[in-house]
Formats: sequence, structure tokens, C-alpha cells
Amino acid sequence: MSDVLLDQTVPDGPSLEETDFAFQPLFSLHSGACLGVEALLRRYRAAGAASIGEFFDNAYHRGRLPEVDLALRERAIAKFAAAKYDSKVRLFYNLDVRNLEACVGQAPATIDLLDRHGLDPATLVFEVAEHPALPLRQTLLGATTECRSLGFGVAVDDFGRESGGVRLLFEQRPDFIKIDRAMFDGTLEDGRRRRFLSQLITMAHTLGITVVAEAIETEQELIVCKELGCDLAQGYLLCRPTDRSDEIPDRLVHLTEIGQRGRPGRRNDRLFIDEHMETPPVLRVNERMKDVFEVFRAHKNFNFCPVLDEEGRPLGILRETELKEYTYSTYGRDLMANRAFGKTLRDFVSPCPIADINASAESILATFSQNEVPEGILISEDLIYRGFLSTGALLRVINEKNLVQARDQNPLTRLPGNASIQDFLTDCLDDKAADRTLVYFDFDNFKPFNDSYGFRQGDRAILLFADLMRQILDGDNVFLGHVGGDDFVAAFRDEPADRVLERVVALRAAFTRDVESFYRPEDRAKGGLRARDRQGEWRTFPLLSASAAVLRLVPGRGARTADEVVQYFGTLKKQAKSSTDGICYACLTE
Repeated sequence: MSDVLLDQTVPDGPSLEETDFAFQPLFSLHSGACLGVEALLRRYRAAGAASIGEFFDNAYHRGRLPEVDLALRERAIAKFAAAKYDSKVRLFYNLDVRNLEACVGQAPATIDLLDRHGLDPATLVFEVAEHPALPLRQTLLGATTECRSLGFGVAVDDFGRESGGVRLLFEQRPDFIKIDRAMFDGTLEDGRRRRFLSQLITMAHTLGITVVAEAIETEQELIVCKELGCDLAQGYLLCRPTDRSDEIPDRLVHLTEIGQRGRPGRRNDRLFIDEHMETPPVLRVNERMKDVFEVFRAHKNFNFCPVLDEEGRPLGILRETELKEYTYSTYGRDLMANRAFGKTLRDFVSPCPIADINASAESILATFSQNEVPEGILISEDLIYRGFLSTGALLRVINEKNLVQARDQNPLTRLPGNASIQDFLTDCLDDKAADRTLVYFDFDNFKPFNDSYGFRQGDRAILLFADLMRQILDGDNVFLGHVGGDDFVAAFRDEPADRVLERVVALRAAFTRDVESFYRPEDRAKGGLRARDRQGEWRTFPLLSASAAVLRLVPGRGARTADEVVQYFGTLKKQAKSSTDGICYACLTE
């Protein structure tokens, strides 16, 4: 394909002179890293088309779609190469399904073009979607096999919009599926829809398919797709399409915390996985078959090897049993070593589930449990291979995590204890870009209540407060913890301060109301009870309530340590207990 074509009009087709591409990034929901950009056609109106669809319809009806598409592909690849993205970033190129057969025939020209720009074929991901003019099997099933065998990636766009998508997962196993935004609608309110989508995503991971949530426009949508287990996301909320590569961030740090919902221990899962991850010998997909046999001969303790592309992305595993027919035949190895035989390593690769090293241990277990691959699960980071978790190693990860959580949880309330709270507070202070509001709760008049009614009734009051916290405060991006005794903490991320205060007021009111039933009728009637104070003097104490010290940490604040924040809370607690509403609020900006 000549570069000159880009400055010409394709004969009897649309003009390409004014057309251009904007790139929209795809970010990892695990690490926030940019792992891909989708090329979106721009300035198509200069070619006389009112829409992108009309642009390609005109080329198709004039019989010039292959030439137009190849010219545009060249322009997108050249622009991508000029941007000098990190090697792990892939180019997602939308391919008109009516041009699939021609695209496969143009593969040598496309590979040559990529090579001239120093790019591997796996850098290019053909993004295809069903077209109403052609049936699903004709348009997609055969093309995914052909493209993947040539080293290109394949993504199915608008997955879930048509009924044949699930069948496609099993029959041809694309590298990516981009879930149509409509599938996320109503998942918070509709439990069945949420369970179905969660199972669908797990099924894709079981087959080694990366799941992309597309067209994300609100943080709520982002939280839902992350909680359901999506790997990547793109949309206006994260970054709008741009024709300038310097406007695309390398990483969105805040994505690592979106949707955590205060789950303790999750940030430690990676430590468990790192400790138990194995490193079997790996094979590159372009490895000579002669060398493949040598790898198995040199590593007799392994009966399989992970297979990676040239950039280190996992493609599946190669089982030694798949080669037995050639291993034990008289001329089998010689035949395999002969390139004219036509068999390559790619022909023997088997699917294997893949999970990101930053995913929760529970989600990794869910992926593995739906899989019939006995060896285990491939572990990647930002789609690059990191190691392998065998069945036994995965069970050890789950067991050790459960033990750590059990040791740290408060035995009464089952809320995260001091170790998790300390870790969480440290993470909050390290993230200077986050808007956090921290709340410290302390009961008022708890000692006389506990002394008069006994520890069992005191525990009931503590359990009541913990349950009310879960009902009133818990939600997306909220952390709840139990320091011990009658002390609790809550932390909110990117929640307006007035909304936090509303929920704190509601919690205090609910606790004050409900805990009255724990008192004897005569004490309720008097509005308090007589008991000795800390100096041993008799006095009347009001009924139980809870004071709240509220501290907001604004973005861009100066450095602070956990000890400093604890000291702030000590001062705020005293002021809260002496205030009329039991709440003291402060904003930490310096």
C-alpha cells in the first residue's frame, strides 16, 4: 500500500484527504493504566457523508470498501506509531464486517505496514460488530479465527446487543469483548440482571477473554462495571476522544479505588498471590517447534507451558500431551521442525483462564471454578503475563486471606479492625488527589450504661450501632471500621460534605431512638440513669448517644501522617461531645 494513496481520492469512492482519526483510550480498572486506544474516524463530512455509517455505505455500494478501509487503516497505524505509546498499548481499529474477507486477504500488506512502523501484529486489534446486512456466523466466526491465526487481536464490539454473542464466546473466543452500555442499565435495581452479567463476565475470563465496559459516562456506571469484574473501561467520564496523543494520560490513579466499598484485605490479596505464584517455563508464540520440544525435555517437572505473544501477553497454554502424536512417532519431531509442514505453535495452544494480579482472590476463584482446565489460572498485570496459580496455590491464597481477615476483624461486630483501619488511613493520606471525609464515632455515657446494665447489654448496644452503620452509611466508596469498644470509624470518598453530615445526623438519630429500648422503663421515663462517675461520685447520666468528629481531607492537601490525623480527631471529639448536636466538623487543607 502506497503512502501516496492517503493524499488522493479513492477512485469512485469517498475522498480521504480531509479525514482524520481521534483516539479514545481504554484504561485498566485494576491499575488505571492506559492499555489501548480506539481509532475513531473524524471529518468524514468533508467526504460528503452525514455519518460514519454513510461514509462506509458509500464506499461499499461503489465497490471500493477494501481500498478505502486499507487506506484508513494505514493512516490510523501511522498516527498511532507517531504517538510513541508504551509497548503495552494496543490500537483498536473498527473494521466494517462487510470487509472482513478482504481484510484477511490484505493481511500481508497490513503486517508489512506494522513492521515498517516497528509494531508487532498483536498491537493491532480489529474491532468488529454485527451488521444487519449479514448473519452473525458469516460475519464474525470465521474472521476471528483467521485474524488471530495471523497474530492480530480481535474485539467484539457492542457485545450483548445481539442474541448470538454468547455463542461467539465459545466457538471462536475473541481476545476482547466490549460490553454494550445498555447491558449495565438497571443492574443496581435488578438483581437477576446483575447476576447474569456477573456470570457472563466470569465466563469470558474463564475462556481467557478480556472484558471492556464501553461508553461509560457516570461514576455510578464505572463502579458497577468494576464491581462486576470488567477489566478495561472507556468513555467520556474517563477521557473524551482526542486527536492529540499528549492529552491521553498514561494512567488514571483514582480507578484503583473506585468501587472498593471498604472491603478490608482486598489490597493485600496481591501479596498472597505474589507469594504463591509459580513460574513454569514460557513459550513465545513464534517459537520454533524444534525448540518447543527442547523446553519440555529440559523441564520434565512441567507438563504444560504458558504461551505468550511477542509483547508478553498470555494467549493460553501448551500441554505436552498435545504433542504426543509427534513426540513418539518415528519422524514426528523432524516433521514438526520442518516449516513446510505448516503446523506452528499457535495451532496447539489451548484456552486457559486469565486473571489480573490486582483482582480479588474471590473473583479469581470464581473464574477458576467455572473452568475445566485442571492446571490452574494465568496471572497477568496490565494484560502482561506475570505467572501461574495452580489449583493448590489458589486454595492456599484463599485460606491465608481468610485467616488474616478473621484475625483482624472485630469478633463482635465483624467490621474491619485496627490493622485494616491503619492501612486504610495510610492509603487515604498517600492519595493527595482524593477528596475524603473521615468520621470518628464515640458513644456518650457508655461507661455508666455498661456498669449498670452489664457487659452483655453493652455488647448489644455496640452491635446495634454497627448494624445501623451498615444500613445508613455503607455504600459505594465507603469504608466502615470498628476501632474497639464503643469507637467506630467511617470514611467517604468523593462524597459532598453536606451529604456526609446528613448521613451522620441520620445515624445518630437512629441510634439514640433505638437504644432507648435497652433501658428499664423507669430510666427511660427519667431520661437517664443514676450511676457513679469516674471519680466515684453518684450522678444522673443522659441516655446513650454517639458523638461524631468529622474531618474532611481535600484534594491537594499537604503531607500528613496517621498520627497527626489521630491527634486532630482527639481535639474534634472533645468539641463534638460539648456541642449541642454532638457533631464537630473540620476541613484539613494544609
